Amino acid sequence: MFISTKRSRFYDLLTRQAEAVHRGAEALRGVIERFSAAADRKQWSEHVREVEHEGDGIEREIIDELNRSFITPLDREDIYAIASGMEFILDVIEGVADRIELYSIERLIPEIEAQAAGLCRETGALVRMIADLRNLNKTELMRAIQDLKAAESEMDRHYRSGMASLFHNDKLPALEVFKLKEISEALEEASDHCEDVADTIERIVIKHA
Repeated sequence: MFISTKRSRFYDLLTRQAEAVHRGAEALRGVIERFSAAADRKQWSEHVREVEHEGDGIEREIIDELNRSFITPLDREDIYAIASGMEFILDVIEGVADRIELYSIERLIPEIEAQAAGLCRETGALVRMIADLRNLNKTELMRAIQDLKAAESEMDRHYRSGMASLFHNDKLPALEVFKLKEISEALEEASDHCEDVADTIERIVIKHA
C-alpha cells in the first residue's frame, strides 16, 4: 500500500504540474488576444505569474519527493527531466508575458497570436500524456506525442513566417522589430521545450515497450 501510494503521489504531482503549464499557456494566450485592452491584458499577465508561482511550488514538491523516495514509478532522471522541463516552459511563458508588459509594444503580429494558440495545443497534449503515463497507455501516449509534434511543426512555420514578415516590413521601426522578434523567439523556445518533454516521455514508452 505504501509503495502504491508513493507511485500515485508522483503521478498526481506531475498531473498538477502539467495542468498548471496548460493554464499558463492559456493565460498567455489571454494576454496576447487581449493585447489592445490594457486592463484585461494586465489581469491575464497577473494570472500568468500566479500560475508560474504555483508550478514552481509543484516542482519543488516533486524534487523533495524524489529525494525522500527509495522507489519511484519511473526512473528518477526521467521524472526530474519531465518536472524541470515543464517548469522551464512556465518560466518562458512568464517571460513572454513580462516582455509584453515591459516593452511597450505598439501592436502584435498575427503570427505571434498563432504561436500562442499553438502553444496551448502543445501544452494540452502534455496534459494528456501525463494522464496516460500513469497507466502507461502506450497507444494514447504515442497519439498525444504525435499531436504535440504536429503542433510544434506548425509553430515552427508560424515562427519562420513571422520572422520573414518582420524583416520585410519597412514600415516597422527597427526597435519594434527587435521587440517582436524577442517575443516570437521566446514562444518558439517554449514550444521546443514542450517537444523536449514529449521526447522524454517517448523514451519512457520505448523503455517499457
